[in-house]
Order: sequence, then C-alpha cells, then structure tokens
Amino acid sequence: MKIIKKIGFFIGAAVFLSVIFGCGDFIWRDVDVKNMTISNLSELKAFRDRVNSGYNFAGWYIELLSDIDLSDEEWIPIGRGTLEGFRGTFNGRGNVINGVNGDGSVMGFFDLLDESGIIRNLGLTNVYLMGLFVGGLVSFNFGTIENCYVIGTVIGTGTDHLSSSTGGFVGTNSGIIRNSYADVDIFVFSIIGGGFVGVNATTGEIENSHSKERTFLNVDRYVLFYRTNQGILINSDVRKEVEMKQQSTFAGWDFVNTWGIDPDINNGFPHLLRK
Repeated sequence: MKIIKKIGFFIGAAVFLSVIFGCGDFIWRDVDVKNMTISNLSELKAFRDRVNSGYNFAGWYIELLSDIDLSDEEWIPIGRGTLEGFRGTFNGRGNVINGVNGDGSVMGFFDLLDESGIIRNLGLTNVYLMGLFVGGLVSFNFGTIENCYVIGTVIGTGTDHLSSSTGGFVGTNSGIIRNSYADVDIFVFSIIGGGFVGVNATTGEIENSHSKERTFLNVDRYVLFYRTNQGILINSDVRKEVEMKQQSTFAGWDFVNTWGIDPDINNGFPHLLRK
C-alpha cells in the first residue's frame, strides 16, 4: 500500500508540474529550491515559451549546460509580450549561443529583463537582429547583466528617438551592466544607435565594459558607446580592435576566475571561463 501511495504521489507531482509549467522538456534539478538546467535547443525554447506565457521565474536559478546553435531558427525573444519579463537568474556558465536572428518590433535574445532578473556568464555569436527596439543580448534591461558578450550585427529600423533604440549589447539600459563587451556592427538610418547601449537611462549603470570601435557609412547616426550622456559610466568606453585583444585594456576585469584571453580563442577577444 505504501509503495502504491508513493507511486501515486510521484505521478501526481509529475502531472502537477506538467500543468503548471506546460512542458516536459525541462530538467528539474530540485523543484523545491527552484533550480533548472537547459542543455539543448528544445529545452531552451520550452523555457522561452514558458516565460512568454507569463511565468516570470522569480527566484529561479537557470543554468545553461552546453553551447546551443540557433542559426536555423527564427528566434522569438525571451520575455516577448510580457509586462514583467524574466525575474530569475540565467547563468550561461561560459557557454555560447550561436546564431540568434530575428526581425520584429522588439528584438534581443531577451526582450525584457526585470529589475530582479540576472543574466551572467553568457556569450552570443553570429547575432543578426533587426527591430525598432533592439539589443543584441537584451532589448530592455532593468536588471543586472554581468560577464557577457555579443558578437554580430544589429539593425535599427526606427524613425524617431521616442519610439526606438538600437544597441549592440543592450537597446535601452535602466539597470546594471558590468564586465561585458560587444563586437557588433550597428546599422541605423533615421535614428541614432550605440555600439554598446542604444539608450542609457538615468538609472543605468555600466561598469568595466567595452565595445569595439567601428566605422560606418552613416557615421552621424552612430555613437561609439552609447547615445545619451546619462546614467553612471565606470571604466567603460570604446576600444580599437587591437586594444580589445590586449588584457591591459580591461583594467579591473578578473582574468583568474571569470575571463581568459588567448589569440586562438574567440578571435583573440576576452572569453568567459566555463564554470
């Protein structure tokens, strides 16, 4: 009888999770302490869809266990259509998501990171995004981003400053960004874009972060680091490519526990150490 009750309990728990979370692709390490791992495209999309359906994952700790390729996908951003976005912690553990590409009004790997949300230790490569409000990693950041980088292309299609923002790393930053960089081609036409952040709000803080210097046809519409002189800027600006490949450029960065730099890895730019 006890065995039957236990079996019934586990079946009931499985059904409960299936109903609450809407899919069976997640790997639940410990539901009681809200831990979850993602190791493939199917699990990443299931996680994305759950956030976009309105579950904000407040208090959850999400770990990415492996590199994932999105190059054959038209990416729908995490947090699209929600008022809260993502409220948990997303730890990339130094892994890379390749080929984030898409076109829409609001575009990024994440659309919206809530003020309690955290993204850390994540790299994005071969990004190709186009939109009105667009940022390589996050379109609207109210939370904390640390130890991340973006490599690729971002295109801003907006026509005025009030209804658009374009940034290589983040479109609009009202939160905290630290120890991060962007190597992104920015193309804007009727608006101004920033190589790292499109708009840095008065509450936006950027620390120990850099973007690579580039030259564009529409130079008057392109700002090297960010568009507005607002917020807090600490040891962060634009660097030439040769400087981006020198450890001395990144004063204050942790090249023991967090970052590595090697001419044979990541085109010679700093790379995240896997944790």
